[in-house]
Amino acid sequence: MFKRKSGILILLVLACTLFLSLASVAAAATYDLDRIDLYDYYDSSNRIRIYEDDLEQNMEKTVDWRRIKIIPRVIDGSYTITGEVSQNSDDEYYVTLDEGDTIRVTINVYDNKDERRKRYYLDLTRGMEGIESVLFTADDFEKEFESLSATNKLAVPKDVDKVKMKVYLTDSDYEVECNDSGSSNNTWNISVPKSGTVSVYLNVYNDDGDEVAEYKFEISRSSSASSSAQELLDDLTVKNGSKSYELFPEFDEDIHEYYICVPSDIKSVTLTPDYGDDCETVKINGKTVRDGNESSELSSSTGGSSYTMKITDDDGDSESYTITVIRASVSSGSGAELDNLRIKRGSSSKESSMSEIDSEPSFDEYKTNYKLIAGGDTAYFSFRPSLEDSDGVALLAYDDKVLMLENDSYCTPVKLESDEVATLRSYSPNFKSYKDYKFEITGRKLDDTDTLESMELYVDGVKMNLSPTFDSKTYTYKASVGTKADVYTITPKADDASATITVNGDTVKSGRTSSEYSLADSFTNVVVTVTAENGDSNTYRLTIDRSGSTTSTNPQDGDPVKVILRIGSTSYIVNGQTKQISSAPYINSSRTQVPLRVIAESLGASVYYNPTAKQITISKGNERMYMDIGKVIKDFDVAPEIKANTTFVPIRYVSEKLQCKCKYNNASKEVIITYNMDDDD
Repeated sequence: MFKRKSGILILLVLACTLFLSLASVAAAATYDLDRIDLYDYYDSSNRIRIYEDDLEQNMEKTVDWRRIKIIPRVIDGSYTITGEVSQNSDDEYYVTLDEGDTIRVTINVYDNKDERRKRYYLDLTRGMEGIESVLFTADDFEKEFESLSATNKLAVPKDVDKVKMKVYLTDSDYEVECNDSGSSNNTWNISVPKSGTVSVYLNVYNDDGDEVAEYKFEISRSSSASSSAQELLDDLTVKNGSKSYELFPEFDEDIHEYYICVPSDIKSVTLTPDYGDDCETVKINGKTVRDGNESSELSSSTGGSSYTMKITDDDGDSESYTITVIRASVSSGSGAELDNLRIKRGSSSKESSMSEIDSEPSFDEYKTNYKLIAGGDTAYFSFRPSLEDSDGVALLAYDDKVLMLENDSYCTPVKLESDEVATLRSYSPNFKSYKDYKFEITGRKLDDTDTLESMELYVDGVKMNLSPTFDSKTYTYKASVGTKADVYTITPKADDASATITVNGDTVKSGRTSSEYSLADSFTNVVVTVTAENGDSNTYRLTIDRSGSTTSTNPQDGDPVKVILRIGSTSYIVNGQTKQISSAPYINSSRTQVPLRVIAESLGASVYYNPTAKQITISKGNERMYMDIGKVIKDFDVAPEIKANTTFVPIRYVSEKLQCKCKYNNASKEVIITYNMDDDD
C-alpha cells in the first residue's frame, strides 16, 4: 500500500515539475517581430530589411518596385498580414503599387494559443520620391541610370581612373548624400580602384530630414579601354546594287538602334562594314561579315524588319546593335518637309507637368536649326510632327536612342540635357528624300511671368468694354452684350513673349485673335489661362451677359419679359435678374417640365390650384386655361405632375396659351420664354 502511495506521489511531483517547466517556457517566450524583409517580387536579390530600432508600431517605407513581397520574421509565435494584400501559391504575402500609391498593411503577431500579442502598421509607397536618374561621365564614357534598384552595378573602361557622378532628384525639396557626404550641386567625383569594386551609397532625405530611399552602386573596371566609334567601325555602307542608302543616325558605338528607310521598289539591302583599329569581327544576323565585304541580303518590309549586328573587339568584348529596314508603302509623294511641329516641355515625364512651348525661332518648315530652352540641366520634351503626307515617316534621334514618331500625336516625353542636340528626320512618303531638323538644348533660367498685358473682347467683330477695365493683376471680369449678339473672340497678349495662352482650352498666340465661339442665351463663361515658361500659371475669367436685362423684373401686363431656365438648375433669370426655385426643370417624354407657379407669376399670370379636384387654373387678362394633375394634355403626350411638393407643367403648352414665345437651346440646355418682344428677338 505504501509503495502504491509513493508511486502516486512521485507522479504528482513529476507532473508539477513538467507544468512549472512548461509555464516557465511560456513565460519566457517573446511573441514579437525580429525583423521585416521586403523583396522585389520579380527580383529577390533586391531587398530592404527593417529591424531593431526601425521596428515601430507605425512604420513607413518607400520603394521603387511595383510588386513587393513582405516576409515578417517573428521571435516566437506566428503572424498574419491584413490590408490590401494578396497571397501567391507559396502562401507568401505581397502588395501591388502603382507609382505614387501608398498602401497600409497590418502585421499581427500571435502566441501559441492564437491570441494576438502585437500589431504593427506598415505604410508602403512606390517612389515618386527620391532619385530620378544618376549620370556617370568620364573621358569618352557616359552611362545614365534612369531606373534604380537597391543595388546597381557599373563597369567603366579599364583606362578610366575617376568618374563624375551627377544625381538628378525628382523634387527640389529632397536632398541626397553620397557616402554620408553632401554636395551643393549633387555632383561627386568617384575614384575607381585598379582591381575590385568600390561601393557608393546614395541616401535620399525629404524636407523633414527623414530618409526615404537608399541606393547602392558597385563600380569596377571592365577589361577593355574606352573606344570611339571610329575604332570599332570606320564606316557602315548600306546598298542595293549600285544605289546607296542612309543609316539613321550615323553609326556610333554608343547608339544601339538604327533605321534604314528605302523606296517601295527596294526589297532588300546589304551592309558593308569597314573595320576600325579595335574591331575583330562583325556578325550580322549571326553570319560573319569580313572587313569590306557585303553582308547577305536583308529584306525590307512596310512594317519594318529588324536585324542584329554584333561587333567584337580585339579584347573579346562584344556589343550588339539593332538595325530596322523599312520599305515605303507608296511609290509617290516627294515632299519631306513637316507641315507643322508642336513641342511640349515639362519638369518630368508626367502629362500634368507638360505645357506647349515655342522653339527659337518658331517652327517653320523651311528652317532646320532651332533652340529649345530646358530651364536647367535637363527637361522633358514631347514632339508632335504633322507630316505633309501621313504615309511619310518621322524619326527622332537623341542621346543614344532613336524613336519613331506618330503623325499628329505627341510622343512619349524624352529627357534631354543642356547642350545636347536632338535630330528629327522626316521622310517623304516614297522615302526617296528626307529633311533633318536639329534642336539644340539650352539650359538658361526659365521666365516666371504668367500674366497678361492686355485682353480684348470682340462680339460680332465689335470691341466691347470690360468691367472693371483690364489690369494684369485683376482676374475676374464682366461684359454685357445685346440679346441679338451671336459670336465672340478674345485677343490676349502676354506680359512675356515666352508664355503660352489658352482660351477655353485652345492655344492662342500672344497678340493673336482666338477662334470664334458662340454665345449662350444667358451667360457665357470664358476662361483664359496664361502659363509661364517655367510652368507657373494664372487664370483670367470673363462672364458675358446676354440675358437681355430690361426695365422690369416684376412685370405687369404689357411689360416686355424674358425668362431663362436651365434644365437641372435651381437658378433662373427674369429680365436679367437671377432668382432661385426649389426644384429644377427636367425633361419628360421629350417635353420640358417647369415649376408652374414660378413661370406663370414671372409672366404676370395668376395661378389657382384645387386640391380636391386636382385641377390647375391659370389666368392672365381674359385668358383662362385649365389642366388636371396626371391627365395627359391633348397633342402634348405629357401631363402636369407633382414632384417634391412642386407642380410641374409642360412649358410649351403654357407659354403658347399665354401667347408667349418659347424656344429650347440644346447646346446650353436652356429654355427661353419671351413675352411682348419683337419677333426677331
